[in-house]
Amino acid sequence: MRIIPLLIFLYILVGCSDRQESTTNSEDFPIEHIKKNSIKRRLIYKLNDFDFSKLQPIDSVFFDKWFNNRTFSNIPEQKIELDRYTRYYFFDYKDFDKMFLFSIVQNDEIGYNNLYHFTYDKAKKEFSQIDFISSSGGDAGEQTTDIIYFNKEGNIINLSSVSTSTEDLDKDTLTQYYDSMGVKIEFKLRKTIITRLDSIKRVDKIISEQ
Repeated sequence: MRIIPLLIFLYILVGCSDRQESTTNSEDFPIEHIKKNSIKRRLIYKLNDFDFSKLQPIDSVFFDKWFNNRTFSNIPEQKIELDRYTRYYFFDYKDFDKMFLFSIVQNDEIGYNNLYHFTYDKAKKEFSQIDFISSSGGDAGEQTTDIIYFNKEGNIINLSSVSTSTEDLDKDTLTQYYDSMGVKIEFKLRKTIITRLDSIKRVDKIISEQ
């Protein structure tokens, strides 16, 4: 199931996501553990080119304690869930005075790399935002390539998402659908704001040569 079109639609519809997600845990969230097992936030990532051998897996005990069954702020009907057919990895982080930003990656069973982003309020000791950012990869003739460009502060993303799919019209003709979208995502302490930048749709017919 492709989630990224729904994500963008919801962002555009409401303009921001500002639902609070409590950590519901008596102890402080282990920021130093996240930093130890993640990379410092970089400027550019191509999300379907992850080298998972260089990322640290999240063990099931830690995952169950801090992430499992939490709902997304921007897609409330969707949850982060652990199952035996998927792997989660620590990814990157950016530490600020009042908030801690970090992300994790899910490598799912159908061929997609899903990026989830967390905003942690240091003063209130709770997640203020948990956002589904990207789903990049492909299966069954569909391919999505997402590239994210961070600003130098590490709190704003320019996301470029390109999706292609093909359909057989007959034995000699293929139809290829091309859908490109750019969005700006800004992480603030109490909300996440999205701005749509551009969108391109195209349909091409490919005729095979006999």
